[in-house]
Amino acid sequence: MERDYDFRRCKFCNSPDAAPAYRLGSGATVFRCAACNSHYIDVLDCNRYRGGRQPHDEDEQVVAAYIQQQLQHNRSRFQSQVALTAKHLCLSQSTCLDVGAGGGLFMSMLRDRGAQVYGIEPNPARRKYIATTYGIEVTDRLLDNPWWNGADAPKFDAVTLWDVIEHVDFPVLTLECAYRTLKPGGILFLDTPTRDGCYYRTGELAYVFTGGRQAGFLNVIYSSSPYGHKQIFTTAQMRDCLRRAGFRDLIIRKVHELSFPYVFYLNKLFRSAAVARALVPFAKAFFSVVPIRNKMIVVARKP
Repeated sequence: MERDYDFRRCKFCNSPDAAPAYRLGSGATVFRCAACNSHYIDVLDCNRYRGGRQPHDEDEQVVAAYIQQQLQHNRSRFQSQVALTAKHLCLSQSTCLDVGAGGGLFMSMLRDRGAQVYGIEPNPARRKYIATTYGIEVTDRLLDNPWWNGADAPKFDAVTLWDVIEHVDFPVLTLECAYRTLKPGGILFLDTPTRDGCYYRTGELAYVFTGGRQAGFLNVIYSSSPYGHKQIFTTAQMRDCLRRAGFRDLIIRKVHELSFPYVFYLNKLFRSAAVARALVPFAKAFFSVVPIRNKMIVVARKP
């Protein structure tokens, strides 16, 4: 993994034609590639955490509360992920690797359906929560670790990247590593925010019309915090990256789905907890009538 990176060189197509497009409130800059139209911010965690220093000293009780109240608050979302996986695999005969295991609920649901589950989660407090709550041991070896190419490394019928690909430093590399980790005929499942949707376009318009003074939804979509959102894909770009990695039989569909409670996004948008709480009923009512398709769900097969 590269430690020093010139963000004018596109992370996706490697052309030298990327340039700053939007300056965010966090101080990060969104770069846009003139060659392939990729968008990504000028932040890499591998630069931030040189020498093995990691931002994982959180209090275990705080992490547990975050997992229960925010990360895993929407149980129906995980049920939908399991149903999608079961639609394409016989779970009772499958080995599944969940990358970015979070709080472990998805793995637990897969195991309850008979699957043999493995997980990757770099955060030690989350790993401990998963082991304590669900009795599942997960590893901190990331997909680009050479161990996964070794003779002793398992191969999987399914690899899942739920809300992960937007967080990694080099997403094309992550997809290539996922491909190598799958058995022939194995399936990759992922979801991620989409750039060719209302939220992102609204953020771009707000930025242009205010002369850069208001980044709006762009500040919500991207994050320069540790392991935050570094890049957002269009569906066409995602399709291209998957094909370049070797995947075939691609299914990509857009959906309305929020990974966190409404108050989380409203607080980031308005930067006021009181305003966010007051607006939650209106947000719920609005999205019940206008389910804006803000994410894509992907199913891709290794030949």
